[in-house]
Amino acid sequence: MKSIIARTMGVAAAATGLTLLSAPTAYADPDDLTVDISGTAGQVVMAAQFDAVGAVICIMWVTPVDAAVPVAVVGPDVVLEGEEVELRARVDPGQYTVRWGCIGGPLGVLSDEQWGTTPPLSSGTVEQTTVTVTEGPGTGSLGSLGSLGNLYGS
Repeated sequence: MKSIIARTMGVAAAATGLTLLSAPTAYADPDDLTVDISGTAGQVVMAAQFDAVGAVICIMWVTPVDAAVPVAVVGPDVVLEGEEVELRARVDPGQYTVRWGCIGGPLGVLSDEQWGTTPPLSSGTVEQTTVTVTEGPGTGSLGSLGSLGNLYGS
């Protein structure tokens, strides 16, 4: 019985120590994340740039405007301080609704800072975007098959 209590107390102390070490000292300003969503030839592109110390993790959902199920889910992808990352989904020509979410924190530690649309966030910071994708590379008769790979990160 004593060893179970000792192990439990040791695990609790270790968890508390990790929590204290990972506690953020500052939060990113909402203006520190810039996101641009666009439809191009055969793709939907989400360009994300983080201009604060640390990193954010972003994900994008692309759904045809007349459907409820995404044809592409891209991410999660890490955007480091001062870096711009493009999340790309190859899709057939048409109109798409784009939803996205990013969570970040100082020095790469996740925090309560969130940006994105509702959904996936319970209270979004921006409205979802509708884009038009034109015919281009990667589209056509096999374009939608290529989009399925985005569901699995390929």
